[in-house]
Amino acid sequence: MYLYILQNNSEKLLKRLGADHLKAALPANEARKIKLAASGLAFMNLVLRGLQKLLYKKIKDPKKILVFRTGSLGDSVCATPALQLIRTHYPGAHISLLSNAGGKSLVSPENVIDPGLYNDMIDYLGLSLRHLLQLLRKQKFDMVIQLPQVEAPFLRLIRDIFFLRMVAPAGWGWKTSRILLFRKQLEKYVFYPNEAQRLLWICSDNGLEATDTAFRLNFTNEDQQIVNDYFNAQSLDGKQVIAIAVGANSVKNRWPIKYFAEVINHFRVSNPVLLVGGPEDNALVEPFVKLPGVYNCCGIFTPMQSALLIKKSSLAITNDTGPLHLSYAVGTPLIGLFAARDFYGKWFPPLQSVHRVFRTPDVACSLCFFKPCDDNICMKAILPGTVIKAAEELIESE
Repeated sequence: MYLYILQNNSEKLLKRLGADHLKAALPANEARKIKLAASGLAFMNLVLRGLQKLLYKKIKDPKKILVFRTGSLGDSVCATPALQLIRTHYPGAHISLLSNAGGKSLVSPENVIDPGLYNDMIDYLGLSLRHLLQLLRKQKFDMVIQLPQVEAPFLRLIRDIFFLRMVAPAGWGWKTSRILLFRKQLEKYVFYPNEAQRLLWICSDNGLEATDTAFRLNFTNEDQQIVNDYFNAQSLDGKQVIAIAVGANSVKNRWPIKYFAEVINHFRVSNPVLLVGGPEDNALVEPFVKLPGVYNCCGIFTPMQSALLIKKSSLAITNDTGPLHLSYAVGTPLIGLFAARDFYGKWFPPLQSVHRVFRTPDVACSLCFFKPCDDNICMKAILPGTVIKAAEELIESE
């Protein structure tokens, strides 16, 4: 785990950066650069806040609320504490979710988020802006709340502010959290909150104070029965099972498969290994599926059933992908394997002693974000022996 040292008199700087901690004390020459980056980010958010105050009025008791949150599995999981807070603060409101995930997808919000947190979902995938606006205006919303993506650009948020003003008279939530000025200094010294905490901070900025930060997912009794039956059929109950997710939507987020092979072969006799993921991961796990002590669950279970498989496991080892977020959401200790593509902390699990996070520091090509990667050196630098040692420690401490 990293040691985070909060520098004296840095509270204002941290607030401007939207940061959680400073990883180390700042040398004077680096502090100036980071302060400039913080000032740039603060200026953009000042503009967004000003537009919000200028264009939107305040409503204490809205009857119909539109919550705008895009993304896939991990994005939905991270949004559930904020959605719980919105539901608690506006208990009598009809809440609609606006998303572009595709309503029939197993990882769409309606298949991931506890239905008690909203009333209906509006999916705008494939709709033009004109048709979307027509659809939304017919609903006559009192308030719109945007829970923006962590990488949402400043100009896109300005566009959203003006577009959504045509949908509802009251609204809030527009805040940018990424600035690329002096990015290497930010990477070296700044630790950002994870995505769930960032969204809660946006809510707090608008008068909603969090009291319950639980992750509420869409589990059904049928899901629970299917998972229980599987564990019983494979005689896995009572064993220290390890759930492993080798896949990721982005190739650059994938730990080398030969490294996973070392980990799987080290544990599979003493600790049954569940391979979790979607049907697209079957090609990746093919070398392991016939090994004794290994159980391939890729594509067999829905994302929510996979979450319950992870919940019944003693440990999860996963790339930065959906199962990582499902793991901490259900309370299973995890080892997260992160590429250096994004800032420290943005997609980490909540900082708890039950989790271990690995991300290679000081990589020349770090903070590449969505650029193609030919070598994946940051993931290759996380060695199997280090992961095995951390896994043994977590299992022993259970």
